[in-house]
Amino acid sequence: MFHIPLPPSLVARQYAPVLTYHACLKACPDDIAVEDNITPGFLYEHLDALRRLWRFVPIDEFSETTNRKGIAAVTFDDGYKSVIHNALPVLTALDIPCTIFINLIGINQKVFWRHKVMRVIASGLQQECEASFTHIRKLPGQSFYHYLKHPANDSRISELEIDRFIQSKNLAPKISNHLVDDLSYFLDHPLVWYGNHSSNHYVLSSLSLEEQRKEILETDAFLRRLKHIKRSLAFSLPFGESHHVNHDTLSALKDLGYKSLLMNRGRLNRLRAARHDPLPVVERFSPGSEPIGSLIAKEFVRTVVSAPFHLVLS
Repeated sequence: MFHIPLPPSLVARQYAPVLTYHACLKACPDDIAVEDNITPGFLYEHLDALRRLWRFVPIDEFSETTNRKGIAAVTFDDGYKSVIHNALPVLTALDIPCTIFINLIGINQKVFWRHKVMRVIASGLQQECEASFTHIRKLPGQSFYHYLKHPANDSRISELEIDRFIQSKNLAPKISNHLVDDLSYFLDHPLVWYGNHSSNHYVLSSLSLEEQRKEILETDAFLRRLKHIKRSLAFSLPFGESHHVNHDTLSALKDLGYKSLLMNRGRLNRLRAARHDPLPVVERFSPGSEPIGSLIAKEFVRTVVSAPFHLVLS
């Protein structure tokens, strides 16, 4: 990890940040990846520092404007209950809006399949689990944690095989349901919007067009039924890397009326939004538990060396 003496004020002249957080817990349980958790203290520190340089706006306003100078946005992916319990008080204290992108896993009384993966790893059973696979490809150069979210592996099949192994080892009782699981988490709040993060958080590019449409449509229909909430027309791509989206994904999103696609490629946004993609693309990065100045500096360097900004689909 490197640190660059680059003041965020210099970055603000050229780029606009969109932050992606997930869980917000004081201590990270071992069925949540450490990089998917931010403590309330670090969340406050990050946002308090950034609001001195950028004005935070809802993600739809950020996505739709053609001039992003001086603005930023905050998003939370997956729909963790801890966002309402622990992050919302921070956002309220700082008067910062956010959009929570949900899937329906908790609402459907299921457990997030990525939490199952983390439970296998935490239990020291990774190699035994891999040996049990019959239809999952182990990809060269990729870890167990990463190749399971590669489009070469159909996410539905991956979850079925992981479930079979977890049941054989009686690991299920040790996995908590951390995601929103009832309607009380959907608030009519001046700072909170809700958006679509697919139904099961599968790798969409591992699925057929019809399967992708179903993944997107189920959560879309659920959110439309909640008349009291503010609904985002941005779509947050599960996992958020370039290989997690394909032409079928874009076709399904356009047919359903989505206005922008949120990636999570670890980049900042140019001040002038590009409009040559099938859907406008918003770049995001996931801050870790370190000072925001060094995080912004790293994302600046990554952004500069990571052209192009638009989607390049195979």
